[in-house]
Amino acid sequence: MNEADSSQQVIDFFNKEYKKYDRYWYSKSPDRYSPKISENETTLFAQFLRRLNNEKKPGFALDLGAGEGSASIKLAAIGYEVDAVEGSFVGAEKIKKFADIAGVGSSIKIINDNVYDVELKKTYDVVICNGLLHYISNKSALLDKIRHVTSVGGYNMVSLFTDENPIPEYHRATPLFRDSENGLVFNFYSAWERIHFSLTRNKLDISHLGASPHSHSMIKIIARKA
Repeated sequence: MNEADSSQQVIDFFNKEYKKYDRYWYSKSPDRYSPKISENETTLFAQFLRRLNNEKKPGFALDLGAGEGSASIKLAAIGYEVDAVEGSFVGAEKIKKFADIAGVGSSIKIINDNVYDVELKKTYDVVICNGLLHYISNKSALLDKIRHVTSVGGYNMVSLFTDENPIPEYHRATPLFRDSENGLVFNFYSAWERIHFSLTRNKLDISHLGASPHSHSMIKIIARKA
């Protein structure tokens, strides 16, 4: 299967799933769609947002594989101008809907395109790539694109599945290209300042609807470009 075919299969899957539910991601955590950084949120992303907010240097942010827009909304709420790239047209419509409800719609440019083809014409102070890279076969090409558009001193936040756990049945509906724990993604950031690095196995996933509780192994990285 080539990249175009696998990418379209993923987009078709999320179009179908996003249509089923008002909020597919984090439906039991309404704070995830709020512009406020709630103290109730203890995720790595929430901690990262607090770090960015404390630095008080908002600029440009890129959210690749933006889903329904929860990360884009929170970045916009702390002052960033956000480009949200989402291949699913249903997801893109939801980003607009939820961003407008949160009052930050004017700060988010929604780009309904796949990450292989999207043209990025500026540099970004923050790039989010959360839960996307395990759908990407040519990770090197996308990571090089991300590196090129990240400003010096800018942050990347990346998370993806690793191959330590079996693939749950629900996720067999799309092609998956998981990385090893000491693989391409880990080594890509070796020359950057690593703010956070973690490996997890058997992590319970209850973040989305459509599937019974299941487990993943994951890599999570926050890094600053030297």
